[in-house]
Amino acid sequence: MSTRYSSMNSKRSVSLHEIALERWWPTLPTPVLALLELEQDPFYSFLDERKVSDIIDEALYYGKQQAKKMEVSRSPTQIINQVIHSGIRIRFPPKETQQNHTIRAQYRTTPPTIDVYRHSLQELLHFFQKTGFKVPQEEIITLHVVHEWFHHMESSHWGRTDLKLPKVSVPLWGPIYKHRPLKRLREIAAHSFTQEIMELPWSPLLLDHLLLLIQHGQSKQQIRDHFTHLNVKYQMLLSPKK
Repeated sequence: MSTRYSSMNSKRSVSLHEIALERWWPTLPTPVLALLELEQDPFYSFLDERKVSDIIDEALYYGKQQAKKMEVSRSPTQIINQVIHSGIRIRFPPKETQQNHTIRAQYRTTPPTIDVYRHSLQELLHFFQKTGFKVPQEEIITLHVVHEWFHHMESSHWGRTDLKLPKVSVPLWGPIYKHRPLKRLREIAAHSFTQEIMELPWSPLLLDHLLLLIQHGQSKQQIRDHFTHLNVKYQMLLSPKK
């Protein structure tokens, strides 16, 4: 019997890993969500379509494997303490200090600092409350922090993810090409890392897309139709070219 929480009427606090979002919202498979992220890369158009699914799988696998190497509990308090003890400051700057309001959190290398923006915390708390769940704020904070923790580990220990994965050949002039990394692979891996650390049954990328579509006034049915179109698009990408 599943232990995931599904009652809309309970007043008890619910951990993120207990919430089966597919019961309440349209969802997308993680590789499709990763494709939407990768398509935002400035060099995506130079990537051979036949290699797209493989490189997405590699980024997702890398993030998951790095998470498995971390000796960390799923407890938000223990995760936050481990991050702080590793020498990272966690701050909550007001929205007025943020230039790009679409960014939910940000890692700064000098000194190692994770900025978690308050507007994002409130937005996610409201989303889950609207869905019928009382999620502790520390869980939402941890969701942000773990993602940026991955970028800290890239910077201080592992090296950049996009430099470890296949690059694309970008023409400069004439017969001269330059290999360019796909930086969005770092975000795909970071989301995979976060999902694994927090044992989430869905990718954090799903929240970004749901919230964006809700902000644009989309109904659940419109979101479902849009997701169906995206899923078909991904399946066509997997189909062998004739």
